[in-house]
Parts: sequence; structure tokens; C-alpha cells
Amino acid sequence: MCERRIFLVDDNPDIRRIVAAILDRTGFQVSCFESARECLEEILRQPCHLLITDIEMPDMNGLTLIRQVRHSLPLLPVLVISAAGEVPIRAEIMSTGEVAFLRKPFCRDRLLASIDNVLQ
Repeated sequence: MCERRIFLVDDNPDIRRIVAAILDRTGFQVSCFESARECLEEILRQPCHLLITDIEMPDMNGLTLIRQVRHSLPLLPVLVISAAGEVPIRAEIMSTGEVAFLRKPFCRDRLLASIDNVLQ
């Protein structure tokens, strides 16, 4: 069985490092990106089974990333991890299609449970 590849996008290097370490130990292949633009360039070149993205990032935000990814990969599961949890932001995120939301800060178990739910 091949490993599932997760693309992780967050401008915070600590978040990328911590989440990648958790996912590596769980058996996922993780590709980390500092910016949404970097991720967008790679997501069409490599297999991706799950996109995990922050929303509030410089240059291109996560919402724009999700919308652009949906054009080429409409069924790709998406998990948003963000400190922004206001209802209008969450409603806008959900308007992009089936997207799960996990509010920062989160613990390892909640992250893994959210990923498991999204990949079901």
C-alpha cells in the first residue's frame, strides 16, 4: 500500500515543523510549503491525497489557494487549520466545497482525528 501524501501550507515555520513531525511519525508523506503559491505549483505535479492549509498567509491566502486547487482537483480533501474562527470566515471557507476546519491551537489527537475524518 502506498503512503498517503499530504501537502501542508502554513507561513509559520513552527507549525510546519510540528505538524510534519506528527504526520511523519504516523506514516504519512508530508510536503511542506511556506506559501500558497509554492504549493499551487507542486500540487499539480505530485500526487496529493490531502491539502492542509492555513487561511491567513501573506501573498496568497488559503481561501484563494483552495479555490484555485478546486479547478483542477475538485475532489481533493481539504483541512483548514487556522486561528481565525469567526463565522464569516468559516462560511466563506465552506463555500469552496467540502472542507474541514480545525482551529489553532490544537492537540495531536484532534489533528489526527480531523485528518482521519477528512480522508474517510
